[in-house]
Amino acid sequence: MTSVKDWIDSQIKVMWDMQKPSGIIEGWHGDGNFARTTIMYCLWKSQGLTAENWHQDLKIGAECKDGVLYASISCEPGWSGKIKFDIPRWRDKMHMPADYPRINQFQQWFTVEAGKNYDVTFYPSGKRKNYSGQQLIDGLTLKIKQQDEVFLTVKEQ
Repeated sequence: MTSVKDWIDSQIKVMWDMQKPSGIIEGWHGDGNFARTTIMYCLWKSQGLTAENWHQDLKIGAECKDGVLYASISCEPGWSGKIKFDIPRWRDKMHMPADYPRINQFQQWFTVEAGKNYDVTFYPSGKRKNYSGQQLIDGLTLKIKQQDEVFLTVKEQ
């Protein structure tokens, strides 16, 4: 039996195959739906992690299990920049009392809170460091050497 995750992975490939080299799909307002779906898919696969100092070869993947974020970051030619963590936008940006489903909502996955503290472990070194939520929101500075991959675990203290 195919899982929902597997089905979504297969369908995003169908969508992406429709995209022309110009980036256009059909040339009407439906292209905005395509863009929004692509962004939401990518945020799901990165659990809301984004990069400052983007590079086209940068790869960010993450999964959250039992409240622990497991992330992988690589860039074949090497990279330095910041990895930024998502916040509870429904509360901190939109000032809503709850995160209820909304039309055109951008889902949230792993979020950090400014006033809390988090343990971050870097692999393969095994180095462990404590960060405030605000530091993670502002961005975790990383330098990745050519053809290296950095793995992180992030857990609220």
